[in-house]
Amino acid sequence: MRARLSSADFPALDALRSRDRNDASIALLDAWAVTGDVLTFYQERIVNEGYLRTATERRSVLELARLIGYTPKPGVAASVYLAYTVEKDAPPVEIPAGARANSVPAPGEQMQAFETSDPLQARFEWNVMRPRLTRPQELSAKTESLYFAGTATNLKPNDPLLLWFGSTERPSLGRRAKEVTADAANDRTKVVLQVESQKSPAPPAIKAVSQVIATFSNLEAFDVSATTATAQQVLKVLNEIDTQSNAGGDLDEYLETVALPQLEAQLRISKERGYTKLAPWIEAMVGELRAARAASVAESGVASDILEVPDGNDKVSVSALGGVMTSIALPASKTPPSAKHLPRNPNLVLADNADALPRLVTALRPEYGALYTAWSKLPLSLAVDASVCALRVQAPPFGHNAPLHPVLDADNKVVGHDEWKLASVLATTLAIVFSDGVIRQVSVTAARGNEQATVSQVIAQSTPGTRRYPIALGTLASATLTVDHVEGGKVETITLEVPKFGPKIALNFVKKSPKVVVDVHDKEVVVELGGSPEQFEAGDAHVSAVFTSAFFAVSSQTVFPFNVVDLDTVYDKVLPDSWAIVERADKDEPVIAKIEEVRIVSRADYGITGRVTRLKLDRDWLTRNDTSLAVLRGTTVSVLCEKLPLAEAPIDPIKYAICAKDADIQQEIELGALYTGLEPGRWVIVTGARVDIRDAQNSIVSGIMAAELQMISDVKQKPAPDIPGDKAHTFITLSHKLAYCYRRDSLAIYGNVVKATHGETRQEVLGAGNAAVPLQQFTLKQPPLTFVSAPTVSGVQSTLVVRVNDVQWHESERLSDLGPTDHGFITRTDDDANTTIVFGDGEYGARVPTGLENVKATYRNGLGKMGNVKAGQITLLSSRPLGVKEVINPIRASGGADRENRDQIRNNAPLALLALDRLVSTVDYADFARTFAGISKAAAGRRPTAHAFVVKVIVAGADDAPIEVSSDLYRNLEDALHRFGDPYLPIELVVRKQLTLIMAANVEIDPDYQWETLEPKIRAALLERFSFDSQELGQHVFLSSAIAAVQAVRGVVYVDFDKFDAKSEGMLVEAFQNTKAIEIGLRPRIAVEPEEIAYLVPDVPETLILQELKP
Repeated sequence: MRARLSSADFPALDALRSRDRNDASIALLDAWAVTGDVLTFYQERIVNEGYLRTATERRSVLELARLIGYTPKPGVAASVYLAYTVEKDAPPVEIPAGARANSVPAPGEQMQAFETSDPLQARFEWNVMRPRLTRPQELSAKTESLYFAGTATNLKPNDPLLLWFGSTERPSLGRRAKEVTADAANDRTKVVLQVESQKSPAPPAIKAVSQVIATFSNLEAFDVSATTATAQQVLKVLNEIDTQSNAGGDLDEYLETVALPQLEAQLRISKERGYTKLAPWIEAMVGELRAARAASVAESGVASDILEVPDGNDKVSVSALGGVMTSIALPASKTPPSAKHLPRNPNLVLADNADALPRLVTALRPEYGALYTAWSKLPLSLAVDASVCALRVQAPPFGHNAPLHPVLDADNKVVGHDEWKLASVLATTLAIVFSDGVIRQVSVTAARGNEQATVSQVIAQSTPGTRRYPIALGTLASATLTVDHVEGGKVETITLEVPKFGPKIALNFVKKSPKVVVDVHDKEVVVELGGSPEQFEAGDAHVSAVFTSAFFAVSSQTVFPFNVVDLDTVYDKVLPDSWAIVERADKDEPVIAKIEEVRIVSRADYGITGRVTRLKLDRDWLTRNDTSLAVLRGTTVSVLCEKLPLAEAPIDPIKYAICAKDADIQQEIELGALYTGLEPGRWVIVTGARVDIRDAQNSIVSGIMAAELQMISDVKQKPAPDIPGDKAHTFITLSHKLAYCYRRDSLAIYGNVVKATHGETRQEVLGAGNAAVPLQQFTLKQPPLTFVSAPTVSGVQSTLVVRVNDVQWHESERLSDLGPTDHGFITRTDDDANTTIVFGDGEYGARVPTGLENVKATYRNGLGKMGNVKAGQITLLSSRPLGVKEVINPIRASGGADRENRDQIRNNAPLALLALDRLVSTVDYADFARTFAGISKAAAGRRPTAHAFVVKVIVAGADDAPIEVSSDLYRNLEDALHRFGDPYLPIELVVRKQLTLIMAANVEIDPDYQWETLEPKIRAALLERFSFDSQELGQHVFLSSAIAAVQAVRGVVYVDFDKFDAKSEGMLVEAFQNTKAIEIGLRPRIAVEPEEIAYLVPDVPETLILQELKP
């Protein structure tokens, strides 16, 4: 204004020469300048608010977007799957749609409400279904341990046991207990037997494996560079395979449990990252190794369909995290969106063992209601008999503790001691004395144990004929000696009979020949004069004979009986037809015999007396050579056989982990019981401890839990095919194979699972209708209105239902789309998230009829990121149907997104005019996805395949929130892309890959500023400039942008960057695998691929290092 004072356009002011501020004219001019500035300031703001690019108020941007038909995304509710628990003994519970459960807020959070989307029938037995954890014991000679029902078995180490298996009546073998462990939690007792461990099967042939290693180690043949981290990791695995085979270990087990899983993990990484040379190389290698292993397994006959994982719980060091991270990051399995999308084979619906068949029978004939109960108890194949009994009494034989036998001299003085002879050893001796070749005297000796009696009988010459001589052998026995004389008085035969003491001995003196024929038990042996002594077995007697010119002697020794044993005292509970084990110290194998007879008798032998239990066995336990009491001193007799009920043996939880095999498309799991009512299409959640994560020493990293959402695709009731006599169990088939391997005894399958979404239902009376009022409006009292994800253009569907006079009116996008009588309305949401319902004016939409409180609304309130609660956080029941006990979310909630902010509306509003809800070009797919609720950024491109082009759509969630492939957001977006685009065009929907920016800068500041206050401003400037909202997919990052952001902060003199780089998740994993420090460079330009987005992560302050540079 002062400049215009000198303008020629105002000649009347030429006389005003003063320009001093103290002059009244200049002061007046300044006052008007201030007044004009104040007035135009607000006008400028108003003008700025009228343009989309310059508007600063969200309300202005909101209204401008509506002018071009763009409705800002209102946010979307998170989705989650809830698992209900039903009370024991409760009947089936019907949980209606809309049942509410609340989360337990963490510090700084608020409680969030979730409501079920579908009705659910819940049962107690479906609370937590377990896989089969036990199986009937199969006893054999190689059995090393037994499991008995209950914990009160009264067994202790070294107790004898008898085992029956097969179809034999007699026990198959006897063993002693080595360890006894009571398992109260499972109501069983484990007994380890005293047997040698069986050797593991011989390792398979390694020639084919060595050939595979040699072939694929030649990297030049596959055009693979040895400098890449993936190639180095694969070569390391091949070297470990070669080392294992040379060491003579179990190469088959090592391949299955260690090497092949590591190679397959590298194969997945190579395919995900598009390594066109590495992926075919590794894939062919894995195929050849599996073929070589299968061939060697077929030769050795070793089963190959069981995952054997080495057990271990070693701690993980930082350098070992590389191998662990790859396994941890594996995505969960993808399931069908709903039961309607589940592929079914009609030929299998009523197939053998299908659960639909008995359910159909029980539906047609209610009297078959107990069919499942009977089915669960009925063995469906021929069982193998197996039983075990414990011998409760271990007794020594009578005489085991007898003092040694005293040796007496001629004066009956004790001069020493020796061992007793067995009282059951009976001996007879017949000695003949010759004189001039003529028999003059015969001596007969009888001995029982250490008792002995001898009688001599003179044989006189006699006429031909037979003479008998009775002989009294003291208290031992009475004998009869029979002598047959021939002509001349010579003796032809001599026969000795000792009834019930020893066998009959007959001697035949052969005429005109110096030899004697000995006959014992009809067995004849010729003994020649002067020959060596003869020894032979005849019946149960041991016979020895010697013939000289002076005498002839023959003796018979019998241990009688072999099958009788006397126990040390009275055991009145021992019964006939029971079993006994006789274990001798001088024998390796015990004698297992059936007791035929039990008698209580008194006995006096070996210098001791007592009442004993005499057992007659069906098998001999003594032999002819057993003549000394030392046999009894080292003998133990186990009796009183008590049958113990066998429990099912636990299935090794590591060796038989629940895993998906590579060839599986679906996953079958055998459950531990027979479950009724399970139907295909039911949601289940599988959770447990993972065993597929190993450290550098190939030991399991314990304590890592995982959970997967699955859908049952088939149910069968059948016995296990490899278990004789097994009862029916439920086999469920999942729609997709499991992504992880779970420890069997930790696996839990939640069966009462239902989908739920964030938000709480409200029933509200909006007010009274008035037909005289056009465009009548009502505002909801409980904001924000919940929108759930849906395959619509906007990506959401409102939960608002409005009824007028109990008749539902429907929401429309615009009133102009409605006719004069159409029952419709529109909604408007203001900047404070308050939703207003606007009815028609009679020309565009019907007016609200007049009535008293006749306008009602049902809706849900609550949405946004706050609904993305953690796993296990939803535990509070607000709706508790009768019989429901508790609820939990085993998997975290996902898909929740806040409403668009001002800048997001500004950026996305023009996109609505580009696609116009029709997806024609490739860019349309990106524009459509970007305006989809819950999606913040999107890009699209075409890539050729063998058969056609595929449109690849890359998306990032609002605020880069994680997007699960099982979430409603992902499924609905994928469905909407097909619905509003070409339905025959292949679409690949992927989630963005993140690049983490890493910066380090030295900053010199103005001396008038303090570093403590300026550093947060510099950090905030960089975080804002390189935030997720500021960056785009595929946008390159320049060092100059970072320098400009820092220099724009008031107080900064200059900045010097030492580091400016970006690292992907794959680079970080490779750095861990190679145990090398990550190299961070200073790059003026960071190239970003179309699938990637690079930004600073504020949660890790170490990625942005700022230091003051002192002048």
